[in-house]
Amino acid sequence: MATAAKAKLLLRELKTVKADLAFSKERCSQLEEENRILREARDKGVKIIPELNHTTVLKSIKSCQ
Repeated sequence: MATAAKAKLLLRELKTVKADLAFSKERCSQLEEENRILREARDKGVKIIPELNHTTVLKSIKSCQ
């Protein structure tokens, strides 16, 4: 494969990886915010829906790292 073609392929792959990373960072930020809200609610004694509990959010955040 010609060097120019390889460079073009690598550039395309780099752009894809950068986009994936940006998406992952944004999703992790959303999960961290949701986790903060859930912790504050729990501390105030608000009953939390089981599917959105603290452990589930933490697992989601850890999977992003």
